[in-house]
Amino acid sequence: MKSTAVILFFGSILVSGNITGADMDSHTEAKIENFKKSIGFDRLPPVTPSASGIVVAWPDLWRLPGLGPDWQVLADTTWWEQAGGIRKQILGRGNEKLVFNIFIAQGGEESARNFLLDKVSQTTMAFINYVRGPSNLGTLSLVVSGHPVDSVAWYFSDGVFQIESYDTNVDILALAKSLQSLAETRVAEVAKSHAPQPESIKVNTHSAPVGFTVTAEIKLGQDPTQYLVDLEFDKSQVNILSQDGLEFALQGLKPGKATIKAHLVDKRTLTSSTQTLEWVFTP
Repeated sequence: MKSTAVILFFGSILVSGNITGADMDSHTEAKIENFKKSIGFDRLPPVTPSASGIVVAWPDLWRLPGLGPDWQVLADTTWWEQAGGIRKQILGRGNEKLVFNIFIAQGGEESARNFLLDKVSQTTMAFINYVRGPSNLGTLSLVVSGHPVDSVAWYFSDGVFQIESYDTNVDILALAKSLQSLAETRVAEVAKSHAPQPESIKVNTHSAPVGFTVTAEIKLGQDPTQYLVDLEFDKSQVNILSQDGLEFALQGLKPGKATIKAHLVDKRTLTSSTQTLEWVFTP
């Protein structure tokens, strides 16, 4: 049981003190290398290129077997981060709390493996306090050792999962195995065929003067509310004026070619695709 977080997973970190950037980079690199050795990260089997991946319409996680009654959903958020779709669901029962994170990598298993390493390494502690977890949980599982275990993270195929418990004695390893079992039964041979695929992308123009308002709309055949779009762009080139669902408006800030990557995420399955849009802005 724990009442304070030991690591920030799928989030940001605040660092204080007089450590310089160079010192921090060197210290962080050494810490990560030591951690990789401790868990045998570099001894994992090489990733075999594959088009397969997990395709699950993820349920509300209070439905997981063994969780028990009276849990309520306190928060449920989906977003794009780095290279895939993430869903964070927080459950509460009185003072008890469970936090679930599910990530599906657009780039497949290798991307998932690296995402897991990156995220468990995000701690301001002098060492990374995860150790190897159960060998029968995913391809690689990690836990913060304790009795009971109050944080577990693992990857399988193109998915990364994490469960943290706060002020509860719920067996999160049992919950993890339930989540893993669900993932194992929903591996598609060609995962990209289940990712969001636009029917069309409508723009009012592909070339415009600087300061002219350009509009774009991504058309999906399914219910558009099932999807979110995250826009990646150079803020020195483009200003996003507004965004409403799959529609957005922008202006060029300087002459030249501008590129926007539109990361589409299916909120149900967390599968994703990336569309590249280009405009030419003139003086």
